[in-house]
Amino acid sequence: ANAVGEPAPLLTALAKWRAGDVAQAYALVEKELSATPDNWVTLDLAAAIARDLGKTEEADRLLMRLSEVRPALGVLRRLRKGLSLDTAVSELSALTDGEGVSGAGAALLGEGAALPDALREADERERNLVTLGAALASNNPRALKPYEATVSAGTDPVTLMLGGAAYERLGEWARADEMYVRAS
Repeated sequence: ANAVGEPAPLLTALAKWRAGDVAQAYALVEKELSATPDNWVTLDLAAAIARDLGKTEEADRLLMRLSEVRPALGVLRRLRKGLSLDTAVSELSALTDGEGVSGAGAALLGEGAALPDALREADERERNLVTLGAALASNNPRALKPYEATVSAGTDPVTLMLGGAAYERLGEWARADEMYVRAS
C-alpha cells in the first residue's frame, strides 16, 4: 500500500470537511486513525479537521504524533500554529532529511490542488527552512546553503536563527551575527 493507504475514506472525509460537514468528516478520520494510527496522511487530515472543530488539544496531540512519523511536515504544521522559537529551531535542526514536507492534501488530490489553509502545502521559504535544518543536523558544510533559506526571511526569527547557525558553521561570523541580531 502507498502512504495514503486506502484513499476512499480519506477522500470522503476531505470532501465532507470542505462541504462543511466537519463532524462527519472527523468521525471518518477517527475511524481511519483507529485502523492505521501511524498513517501520516490520516494524522495530517485529522489534525486539520480537529482544529476546525475546536478540538485544539486533540489537534495538537495529532500534530505531535505526525511529527514522530513525518518529522518535517509535523514541525512545519506546528510552526504555523505558533511553535516557540527555541522548539522550532531545535526540531528543525534535528531533522534527518529535508524531505517529507508534502501533506495530506497533495497525497490525496495531487500537487497544486486547492486546499483549505490548514492543509496548505509548504511554500518555498518553508521548504528552504526544512532543507537548512536537515543540513545543520547532518553537519555537512557543503549542504549548508543559508543564503537560499534567509534571502526572503524578512524578520522571521526561526529562519534567521537557523541561518545564523549555518553561517556560524561555515565560519562566516559577521553574517551569523547579522542573522542573530535580526532575529532578536
